[in-house]
Amino acid sequence: MPRSAEFAAYIIGVLMEIIFVLLDSIAVSGSKALLSWENISIYDHVWFQSISAIQLVLIYLICQFIFPVGFILLVATYVRHKRYNCHLANIYNLIPTKWKYLEASLIIFAGGIIYHCVNCHNFRQNITLTLGRFILSAQLFPVFLKMIVIKLPPREAHGDLK
Repeated sequence: MPRSAEFAAYIIGVLMEIIFVLLDSIAVSGSKALLSWENISIYDHVWFQSISAIQLVLIYLICQFIFPVGFILLVATYVRHKRYNCHLANIYNLIPTKWKYLEASLIIFAGGIIYHCVNCHNFRQNITLTLGRFILSAQLFPVFLKMIVIKLPPREAHGDLK
């Protein structure tokens, strides 16, 4: 990857995070207690109580689509490029398979983020609750695919790699 593209990716990521933090500071207008047990209290933030929410939610979803979804899809495209242009595929014959699993896990992860952002926007659900469902559902399958990638050896006849 060219150095200028890498620098641009970092700058765009930092700008999206700044916008994201500013949106959170505007959108969160307080907190409510979810659970209290003895001296321990668990709080959740209250979204959009004092302001109109539709413009902020749209900006929030656009930021989420650019960063991290856009970056995850960019990485998946780079992995696909490396998979089809592997110079050592004749020696390390399982590397393209490892990259195929990695690409699939990245696409599933990005699709999970998109699905849960749209679900949260359409049904006006609590974003924290939706994020909890997202962590349980959309991240488990990509993690299992990444575990398969880690477990695969770089080539089939790997007796000399032990």
